[in-house]
Amino acid sequence: MKKIIILIIMMPFVLLAQDEREQIKKYYDTAFQYYIEGKYSKAIENWNLILKIDPNQVTAKNMIQQAREKMTDWSQKEKELEELIWKADYQNALTLTEQLIASDETNPSFLRTKKKLENIINIVGPEQIRKNKSWDIARLSLYNYAGKDENLPFAYDAIRYAIELSPKNETFQKILELFEKENPSLKTKDHKTPDTSIIEYKRNLSLQYIYNSQFYPAIKEIEEILQLEPKDVVSLKRLGSVYLKLKKYQQARKVWDKALKISPDDAQLKEYIKALDSIKDSPK
Repeated sequence: MKKIIILIIMMPFVLLAQDEREQIKKYYDTAFQYYIEGKYSKAIENWNLILKIDPNQVTAKNMIQQAREKMTDWSQKEKELEELIWKADYQNALTLTEQLIASDETNPSFLRTKKKLENIINIVGPEQIRKNKSWDIARLSLYNYAGKDENLPFAYDAIRYAIELSPKNETFQKILELFEKENPSLKTKDHKTPDTSIIEYKRNLSLQYIYNSQFYPAIKEIEEILQLEPKDVVSLKRLGSVYLKLKKYQQARKVWDKALKISPDDAQLKEYIKALDSIKDSPK
């Protein structure tokens, strides 16, 4: 394949100066080597350098397209990686991350994920994971720690909630210590009092945001509560009220309907929905 590429690219060389021809050949050799190694972004970088010298290099254009198609496969692998982390299959997640690094050894996201997965594996063995609520919360915490959309403050809250549910679980405590070691500000800037539960703390925080008309931070806080406790009617009521304040009536109705399914005899919810329907039906 390499010989064929070289033969193709030599044809337009007659129109270029000697030093340009030598530089293009060097870039092709380098790009081809990167391509073979699966380092597609680096290969593309070198083919683009060729096109800066000679925009008519069709082979470079074609190879860039091929490399981009290969890189599309990365997106699929990144999705697979997210799924593995979510399922708490940390060893296979690490193996896949190492494969991604082999294709792009300087990618900071892959390197960071590798380090986080190694940290998790040092603490959590597959035999330790249980199918119960506290482990579901711990898994959620570790996903927010090592997943693509990292959210360490929420990961910190989630593991503390897991500890509340299973206070004797030493693994959860080690995860908490890992988070505090990596980011000491999680502990130093935390305002939760020891006698307040995580859910109550986040409820109070969301209420403060609402009182201050900070509706989007309130939504974020309430949605995090609902990740921990999806059937928390208090938070569902509050979320619907925030959407009402923002005049997002459909979203308010959807949230309150969900709450009513959980608590069908809640008279307050029925009043909320009745009032909302009257607003929607009133003439503008």
